[in-house]
Amino acid sequence: MPPRETHNFNDLLEQARTSIINGRARNIKDLSLLLKVDRATLMQGFLRNFGVRNFDKIVGFQKPASLMGDEQADKLDVEIDGNFAQITSVMVVDQIKTVAQLMKVAGIDPAEYEVLNPKIKKWDVALKLKQDKDHEVIKVVPSIYIEMPLRARHPKAFEPVIQPIQIDLPKLPKISKQKKGAVHRALIVNDPQVGFRRTLHTTELHPFHDRRVLDLALQIAQTEQIDHISFGGDCLDLSEWSSKYLPDPQSYWTTQPALLEWAWWLTQFRLAQPGAEIKELEGNHDLRMPTLVISNMRQAYKLRAVDELNLPPAMSVPRLLALHKLNIEYVDGYPDNGYWLNRNVFIAHGDIVRGTPGATSNAITQRQAFTTIYGHVHRRELVSRRIKTHAGDLVYSAFCPGAACKIDGSVPGSKSTDQWQQGIAIIEYTEDSENTIPIAIQDGHAIYNGVQWQARERDKEINSFLAESLQGMDGR
Repeated sequence: MPPRETHNFNDLLEQARTSIINGRARNIKDLSLLLKVDRATLMQGFLRNFGVRNFDKIVGFQKPASLMGDEQADKLDVEIDGNFAQITSVMVVDQIKTVAQLMKVAGIDPAEYEVLNPKIKKWDVALKLKQDKDHEVIKVVPSIYIEMPLRARHPKAFEPVIQPIQIDLPKLPKISKQKKGAVHRALIVNDPQVGFRRTLHTTELHPFHDRRVLDLALQIAQTEQIDHISFGGDCLDLSEWSSKYLPDPQSYWTTQPALLEWAWWLTQFRLAQPGAEIKELEGNHDLRMPTLVISNMRQAYKLRAVDELNLPPAMSVPRLLALHKLNIEYVDGYPDNGYWLNRNVFIAHGDIVRGTPGATSNAITQRQAFTTIYGHVHRRELVSRRIKTHAGDLVYSAFCPGAACKIDGSVPGSKSTDQWQQGIAIIEYTEDSENTIPIAIQDGHAIYNGVQWQARERDKEINSFLAESLQGMDGR
């Protein structure tokens, strides 16, 4: 592409000749000052455009005919096809310098067409130009090839006519003021299975409940308005109370620290939401305690102290946890226990387990026509079903948010390859409707309500509490 000229050297040459003839300029320095152009720029432009190499040649230079007149091109083709056109031009002398000049020569109105992406090629050619009848000069000038595509600024329609869609956007309607307090929130925490393995020689306790999951649930309870908290069963693992499996010696004397820690967590949740309704469901692991009492010491079944006749039996989960002091309701009677959160949602621990992920929720929706929030399987599952009824469509679901215990094989009877996942949930509900919000948990991390939540380190605080509480109990 030829260099872009920043000066009109035709005019500068004429001004230079006039200044020299009138005696106002005696050298290049004088011309530079008069014409207000740098000396090197001035002489390079004269050489490039006219072949004039020095000051003495300026007055005697005569423009050849080929360098005079209006803009022109040596070759010019114009093709117009509907809404598009193309100008093809070849110039051997540098007269046409702008797009506007080329369109003028081609007879194209710039108000009707716009330039797209022009292509320009350049090569040099030698021209023999006459200065007078006895003298010739050889000048190397650029030969410029230009392809300049054009597009109509106001396209004409061709059949079939396709019209653009016009959408007149209305103003957004105002949102009516919503009723405050009409929607409630329930926090669901299932299957923490609080328990320990004890190192036999050091008596060190290793939990197989996941304190990170419990802390994430607690953080949400501390920062959100929660009206109801459900601990949906198997809150205690009670592995040393099993009548079905031979207890692992590492589980001996772990019931007391498990009770102490679970009571510590329950106290934290009550402090976070003093006015919330809190319920703890009996699960199959919690049932181990009354089952073992019936099997081996039925005389103690439902036995109460004489000054506590209005409280749960002495050898029972709710009494050992002192739930009455925390105003927490214990819902026993597994597997038939459970309660209604509203008219549509039933919360239960659950007694169905299917091997394939999602199959348990599917089985529950096949046998009952209401929404069930359940645990027991330690998986994140949600299956919804719509059926036709006389009153219209009925939509209901079966939902398990996941577990609050460890999923690395620490829980007795489990393997690290089991299809277990961690999670909790928020249920937003009114009397007649609900919205389920699963909160998946992975390695102590969760995302909920546009916020990233990270579990706090609670081991030091809890271990210190357990050590102080267990002093004076013969190391148990």
